[in-house]
Amino acid sequence: DISAIEAGKRTLTLEEVSVGAVFTHCISQVKGLAKNKGITIATSVEMASDLMIADERSIRQILLNLLSNAVKFTPGGGTIRCVAEADGSEVVFRIEDSGVGISKDRLPTIAEPFSHSSIHPHVAKEGTGLGLSIVRSLTHFLGGSFTIDSEVGTGTCVTVILPRVGQDTSLMQDIDAAD
Repeated sequence: DISAIEAGKRTLTLEEVSVGAVFTHCISQVKGLAKNKGITIATSVEMASDLMIADERSIRQILLNLLSNAVKFTPGGGTIRCVAEADGSEVVFRIEDSGVGISKDRLPTIAEPFSHSSIHPHVAKEGTGLGLSIVRSLTHFLGGSFTIDSEVGTGTCVTVILPRVGQDTSLMQDIDAAD
């Protein structure tokens, strides 16, 4: 995915995407894993019935990577807070966990390919270190921004901000006409 995006070989399929539906679906995909670890997932979907024009596959991939990381790095009994909200012409997705956190010195490079958030040998072997790199690449590919705030022992908050309307704004006319 990263190679295809960077080489300009990944194509966008812009379509109407229900923010609430895609967000809820992605959360449902990790709920079983969270429940097995005793992790509580709290959600706030301010724009449950809102639509955006975007590449749904990319949004799903972004959210599933973030949610999977949150479950992976949150210990049993922890919490994950998932927020989807409107901010003018943008959609804000925020995944916040009470997990192990990322040290300040690792934050600048944590979204680099094959980077791991932890030097703990057991945790570091659980993935390829591509999840956040894919999130960053897809977010930028969609014209959005991506930030990570974290503190060791407290948790991590990842915020992805995407334009409500993707690059082809002609599709937005159809939504406006339907309103």
